[in-house]
Amino acid sequence: MIVTYHVPFVHGKERPRLGRRGTFTPKDTERNESRILNAYEGASIRKYGKVVSAPAHVPVTVALTCTVPAPKTRPRWWPKRLWDAWHGMPFVKTPDIDNVLKEHMDALNHHAWHDDAQVAQVHAWKLPQRRGGEERANVMVFWEEEEE
Repeated sequence: MIVTYHVPFVHGKERPRLGRRGTFTPKDTERNESRILNAYEGASIRKYGKVVSAPAHVPVTVALTCTVPAPKTRPRWWPKRLWDAWHGMPFVKTPDIDNVLKEHMDALNHHAWHDDAQVAQVHAWKLPQRRGGEERANVMVFWEEEEE
């Protein structure tokens, strides 16, 4: 089974914060995880008519592709020669790809699979930047169906 969804943001999971009553997850991370889960459930319902999840003993593969638009203008301190060569390269700035992946995997834990130990393969890419593009994360979750 394959479920493909996208969200219109690329955001990494933030570190837990320490408050007066212990640790807590920042509100931005909670909101984004909720949006990710809603996108997964919506894509699953559109394709299969229900929310699907991998059986407990089946290995799962997750593929994540991130795109972030390039800045519209060149900073004055950046040489034009380097600026022109830089476009088309993967973006090497925050958020880190592992934090983006962690936010998606934590959002889908216990929904797309029973336990995150089931995720056997992960593929993650930061695509080259383009001017005028849109920020988005495309995710594909897939596993083999059980033989009956």
